[in-house]
Amino acid sequence: MNQQADDTCTDSSKVFERLCKRCPKFRQALQTQQDDGIGKKDWNRWVRLLIYTGHPEAASAFSGASFKHDEKSEQYIVQMIDDVEGGTGPMVRCTTFGCSLEQIEKCFHTVNLNDKREATNSPGFFIRDMNRLLPPLEPIYRPYVQTLATVRDYKVDEHGKLCTFDRKGAPVEIANFVAKPMKEIIRDDGVCEDRTFRIEGILSGGHPLPAVDVPATEFPGMSWVMKHWGFSPNIRAGQSKKDQCRDAIQVMAGRVDQHRIYTHLGWRKLPNGRWIYLHSTGCIGAENISVEIEEILQNYSLPLENKSPKRNAQASLSLMGIAPREITMPMYALVYLSPLVEPLKRAGIEPNFLLWLNGRTGSRKTSLSLAFLSHFGRFTRVPPASFKDTVNALERKAFATKDTLLLVDDYHPAKSQTDARELEQTAQRLLRMYGDRIARGRLKSTIEFQREYPPRGVALVTGEDIPKGHSSTARFIPLEISPGDVDLNKLSKAQKAINIFAQSMTGYIKWLIPQMDTLPEQLSNQFYELRDYFQQKAEHGRLGEAAAWLQVGFRTMLSYMVDMEAITSEHSEQLASQSEAILGKIVEKHGKAVDRENPAKTFVKVLSDLFATGKVFVKPLHPSSSDHSISGEMIGWFDHNFYYLLSGPTYQHFARFLAARSEAVPLSERTLWKQLDEAKMIFTEGDKDGKIQRLPKKKIPFSDHPSVKQTKDNRLRLIHLHRNVLEMASDEEG
Repeated sequence: MNQQADDTCTDSSKVFERLCKRCPKFRQALQTQQDDGIGKKDWNRWVRLLIYTGHPEAASAFSGASFKHDEKSEQYIVQMIDDVEGGTGPMVRCTTFGCSLEQIEKCFHTVNLNDKREATNSPGFFIRDMNRLLPPLEPIYRPYVQTLATVRDYKVDEHGKLCTFDRKGAPVEIANFVAKPMKEIIRDDGVCEDRTFRIEGILSGGHPLPAVDVPATEFPGMSWVMKHWGFSPNIRAGQSKKDQCRDAIQVMAGRVDQHRIYTHLGWRKLPNGRWIYLHSTGCIGAENISVEIEEILQNYSLPLENKSPKRNAQASLSLMGIAPREITMPMYALVYLSPLVEPLKRAGIEPNFLLWLNGRTGSRKTSLSLAFLSHFGRFTRVPPASFKDTVNALERKAFATKDTLLLVDDYHPAKSQTDARELEQTAQRLLRMYGDRIARGRLKSTIEFQREYPPRGVALVTGEDIPKGHSSTARFIPLEISPGDVDLNKLSKAQKAINIFAQSMTGYIKWLIPQMDTLPEQLSNQFYELRDYFQQKAEHGRLGEAAAWLQVGFRTMLSYMVDMEAITSEHSEQLASQSEAILGKIVEKHGKAVDRENPAKTFVKVLSDLFATGKVFVKPLHPSSSDHSISGEMIGWFDHNFYYLLSGPTYQHFARFLAARSEAVPLSERTLWKQLDEAKMIFTEGDKDGKIQRLPKKKIPFSDHPSVKQTKDNRLRLIHLHRNVLEMASDEEG
């Protein structure tokens, strides 16, 4: 046999080997041809297929494998070659050999259909181009092969390896695995969207790799492959290979399904304009909505139905009888105000206060609060937040509980000064979070601002005491509870009926849904009317606003109760009047407490105590005067009209006095003098530029204080505190 014949034989063997690997029908036909010779009809089909795919030598070799081959066979082959070259030969399909669609899919992983819904797959696909990568046979690869069928740059070889092609079209291995995004998951907290890609893969040889969730920020770097799948999956060396692997996975995503998961509670507006209210196990207002919330907040779960609207509404109303209405009405108003935060925010009047229920141990304040909180889920023993939480944890919870009531439990006396400071700092942070609707700004190590988590609902705090400080006390409405105030029998009944309260809230939210677009204007009109009324009774503007928000919540609740026929219109008006009166008395009383916490008044009280205890003294400006005994540290001088105080030493004593009582200094030195000026407690001067000088100069006869340098004319800048201010403070204490 000559060299050309050897090459022809070798080429034919490669064609047969390749076709036998992929087509069981050909493998069977070749075996039959070699043994007994196949029938004329099948002989004609296989020979035609081999010629049609550009392998006439293989067609001759196939025919020659049988003892039936003769000169007539050769003539037929020559004629077929002429027919194919003339373009008259039809393509031989898999169905021609009797293959079912199931068998075709098994060989090709995909079935190609024409307009007549006929399968057009042909065994010739495997041998038309002998350099074409053959796909793997394992069914597990089917989705990958199907996805890459229309992609030119990437294929999966018969071993299951991801490949690309060089400039000459030769295959180049990228990785010993293939991977495909199955889902794009969007976690939506109402402010930001965090994306993760759920990716699964197959290691060479058909070994499945488990599905993993890869954050969008980690996906491009491809380090997640080793992180989640270990050493076995390997991307070939070179940065370009890593980028090609990333590109191939992204290409295979196609139009991957997006799955949105909401990670907060409360209201959201869907793209179709529909409002829904999220809770930990779903939502009210739509179906197939996913919610993923922290485990500690899982109890915020509402029933889908409100089966007996009237009965459930009346049961909810009965909670106001569990304790004196001076306590329960504001708490009840807060419950029904919670779902109104979103429309109030859209109206530009987002509530910025919290309710503080204080009473000693045994007053049942936590149990009572949990009963009210049960309007939002199953809360019987453990509050969702407490003062044992870190400030960061409280921020996250306040952010997640959008349009919902957050109960923060147990502001208690501390055993040490360190614990006391930590509790006070947490309380102050909580008050500023809800009072200013802001989160604490923090920087990353890269000096970039971290995400902030401002509160988006309302809060009820329980404790054995209330925080101090003028600005702090103005940020909350206090409710005082005493042992015996809670009716234990009614409390026990309420604890057994918590699911009824949640059903009532479900009904309330369903009632609000069709009004959500018009509520901002409606609530805004009510709020400004009520604010004007309550601010006539409140010493501080914040308190008037807080009472107005609570009354808005109470009135909205009453409208719902009337619509549910739980109460009559007349009864609703009586309850609204009673609530208005109770809130008016609360803000009037608390306003006086806020006024007493005024930093200027606090300073005068502390100064009076410092004088009385002999810790500081002032010298007479004129030797003939002797109104004070000399003891302690000298901080200034006095005459019949003023106390002339050294600013630095006076402020230091003021700060030390408060620190000894575990109280924070409310203001800086300069701001404190400004407040004394605004309260008309000190004498000030205006300079030639119109600027106010709050430390006018005063000539003194001598200076023997260590912090004071002797001057040529003995003129010092001093605080000029009116004497009658200190005397009035002493009279008030007496």
